[in-house]
Amino acid sequence: MRVLFVVAHLDDEILGAGATINKLAKEGNEIYVLSMTSKCSTRKEEDLQKVAIKNYKKNRVKVKNVFSANYKCLNLRQENHYSLVKTIEECLDLTMPDIVFTHHPADINPDHNETAKACMEAVRLPQRQLKDGKLHKEIEALYFMKVLSSTDWGTDFSLNQFNPDTFVEVGLEDKDKKIELLKGYDDIIRKAPHPRSEYNIIANLIVDGSKAGYHFAESFQTAFRRGL
Repeated sequence: MRVLFVVAHLDDEILGAGATINKLAKEGNEIYVLSMTSKCSTRKEEDLQKVAIKNYKKNRVKVKNVFSANYKCLNLRQENHYSLVKTIEECLDLTMPDIVFTHHPADINPDHNETAKACMEAVRLPQRQLKDGKLHKEIEALYFMKVLSSTDWGTDFSLNQFNPDTFVEVGLEDKDKKIELLKGYDDIIRKAPHPRSEYNIIANLIVDGSKAGYHFAESFQTAFRRGL
């Protein structure tokens, strides 16, 4: 199975699904990550794509490839929407994923919000377009992720809030790998009671697990899914 994570910034996929990424990679699935930005003025790293690739290799998480567009961080709302969609479509053509994960559209971070909207449009590519005269490979499911200190801070109740319906069981190793991957970036993990503290990240895994009868789990919301 091929799985693509479409995020605004590199580290978002780990915050939202780092333990699940590790689990899927261990099971032999092909994991791809597309970030809409490669740099951020609020971050110390010069090239987040290089940091991400090095981080996955250092922690022995078999991510097939990390792609990065060059849109300006914290400015996606000012970018041409069609350009954002086309960037994601090109990655879909390249990776041919079965499942796609992205941000929740009610996320308080505007970059996350715009990425989610563009991704929801792009994944309809199979229904909209022929590829070289043939139907594009169908995408089986699209899921929204919960990014701590962002999705949980989305308090505009005119929008539908994150409402998980899918819980992926993860193990102790997956939990620990999520923390180690986050530590590969500067200033991502904060001190408690910040939502991105190590304590609260693990607490979320425990609480989400308890909702589905697991010790640890990451939760997702289904945008659409083909079949039962």
